Amino acid sequence: MPWLQISITVPKSEAKKVETVFSGFDASAITYSDPGDQAIYEPGINETPLWTYTQLTGLFPLPDSETEFIQNIKTELKLDAPYELFSNQLDDQDWQRAWLKYFKPMIFGTKLWIIPETYLTPDTNAVNIYLDPGLAFGTGSHETTALCLQWLDQHKAENLIVTDYGCGSGILAIAAAKLGAEKVHAIDIDPQAITACNNNAEKNQVNSIISACLASDWQPKPTDLLIANILSGPLIQLAEYFAQITIANGQLVLSGLLASQVDGVKSAYQNHFEDFELKINGEWALLSCRRLV
Repeated sequence: MPWLQISITVPKSEAKKVETVFSGFDASAITYSDPGDQAIYEPGINETPLWTYTQLTGLFPLPDSETEFIQNIKTELKLDAPYELFSNQLDDQDWQRAWLKYFKPMIFGTKLWIIPETYLTPDTNAVNIYLDPGLAFGTGSHETTALCLQWLDQHKAENLIVTDYGCGSGILAIAAAKLGAEKVHAIDIDPQAITACNNNAEKNQVNSIISACLASDWQPKPTDLLIANILSGPLIQLAEYFAQITIANGQLVLSGLLASQVDGVKSAYQNHFEDFELKINGEWALLSCRRLV
């Protein structure tokens, strides 16, 4: 079935109105994107940040009359100012597979590969994780995930009890399991992340090692290595909690923070941890340390 794609860029105050109208015209998908280059970093609690000007794109079954269909949408929008609609027709395809062409095998450190399932294994002697983008965050393409994967590649995980707090897709939990961890607790606040983590663990044949659980249901276990790739605000709030569950001399890896936020995060952990080390990738940072005895 062919499709009609319609895009419009509006002030963020008008974005919800556009989404409502697109939904009323039976859009099969609606995406928000940045029409320029405006960075959005860490949102406040209960905030859903948008760009000052936000582009919305709707995907619709191709109507009998494209001109009439677009005019009807324009009439219904009733925006405070005239904003132009752009449209183009698309042939039907497997959309998920179509954009996977932009996601290729990536190596982290010297031996850790992330490989889309449709690709051949570049190095059969390496530690290979097979993973496609899906329900939850984590493919290795973001700087914070890359920093965590590189850290895991460079440090021993054999026979350790590992906690991946904020597991997303499970990519870090799977990496730890494939690098020899005895047990990995994968924790998240999003049920979709738990589903994604379980599915990816099974695909990579490490589901017997990884136990995925919602944070609200988890009974904390002492951990030799705790990795938290989340945001600076939650990292600061969880400092005492992480200190309680990390064993003496255990390692802590914190990421998801901007380089400019490192000092604030570090100060929250200094009472319980030492030997801080910092890694930077672009604007993002990873802070690792060791639990005091």
